[in-house]
Amino acid sequence: MRCALAFALLRASRALVAPRATAPCRVRTHAEAFDDLLPDLPQRHRDALADKRIESPSPIQAAAVGALRDGASAMLAAETGSGKSLAFLLPTLARLEAAPPPPAPAPAVLVLAPTRELALQLAADAAALEGEDRVQLLVVGAATTKEALMGARVIVATPKEARDAFKAYQALAAKAGALGALILDEVDALLPPRPRDRRSSASRDRAKAQGKRKKAVSPPPEAPAAAPRG
Repeated sequence: MRCALAFALLRASRALVAPRATAPCRVRTHAEAFDDLLPDLPQRHRDALADKRIESPSPIQAAAVGALRDGASAMLAAETGSGKSLAFLLPTLARLEAAPPPPAPAPAVLVLAPTRELALQLAADAAALEGEDRVQLLVVGAATTKEALMGARVIVATPKEARDAFKAYQALAAKAGALGALILDEVDALLPPRPRDRRSSASRDRAKAQGKRKKAVSPPPEAPAAAPRG
């Protein structure tokens, strides 16, 4: 599941990288306030930004918010502490807010994180925007119900717990069909680990040389015997 979800996003994504201070900027970074990028930002989100004393977007937010608000797929790359969580949460939630209300269940954003600790942090960021009652957490040790998940605006989970919850509650299939966005945080950590050759370079060289010698001295395969003619 982890690999399939990650590669599905990567195939459709375009990279949005926070510009370095010394590099020429090719993305929009002149926004003086979030109103410039998200004119339809819900009031509760404005209040949440004011509570955090955030007045203007960071470079990665200025680069990503407009594209994500328009429904683009993207891969964000920036340093820790640069504001990536708000860069993907604000525009996706604003897009869901502005969309016509569909029949139940309510549309939601699914955020997958590789670790419980990161999921807890992301859930706290989402709760600051949406309120705790609209954010559900699927990690080891967290309790939830089918009803709470069906009404959630943001579901933050680790991959195994998300899979287990959607398998346990058959009614959540409708919720999965109503997802307005899928966010893979720390996508490189969500991918399966690449197998490592733990041998030393000298050991690999010896094995390679032995393979060449064996191939050089191996006799050619014998030709099959001709069948006798009647």
